[in-house]
Amino acid sequence: MAKARLRHYIEVKSNELLDVIGGLPRARLEEPGVQGQWSVKDIPAHLMVWNNRLLRWIRESERGESPATPEPGCTRESIDRLNHDTYLKYKDAAYGDMPDGFAASYAAILARIDDWRDEELNSGERYDWSHGQPLWAAIGWNTFDHDRSHLDAIRRWMEKTGRP
Repeated sequence: MAKARLRHYIEVKSNELLDVIGGLPRARLEEPGVQGQWSVKDIPAHLMVWNNRLLRWIRESERGESPATPEPGCTRESIDRLNHDTYLKYKDAAYGDMPDGFAASYAAILARIDDWRDEELNSGERYDWSHGQPLWAAIGWNTFDHDRSHLDAIRRWMEKTGRP
């Protein structure tokens, strides 16, 4: 995967998500039921937190540390609990606070991608937490693929409720 292509995928999907969310009436942003009890406004907070985790994993790895993934004391098996804790932390935050933090987390990831060569992005050897996958795939899962899955959930919810 070329750096420019990875950047493109990330930018397109995050912008698409923000456009869909931004096109919803304000009153709908806090309706629960989009994904479990989550509302639309909870999704950018969730994605922002995962983006910031990715950035932490990179920083810690580059300092020669072995980052705890996804978080210290958590395992992949406890991701649902971790996501619920994030929901509880941000559920009362105003929607207006979410897009800025979401956009800032993506800007930081894009800036970090700019520092890598295509060869580094295609290597699975750089960081232990990528589990042998190319770095771009680990980044993609956390960014454009993650956005896509939540965007799909928002669209299903919109269809099910029959209104924008």
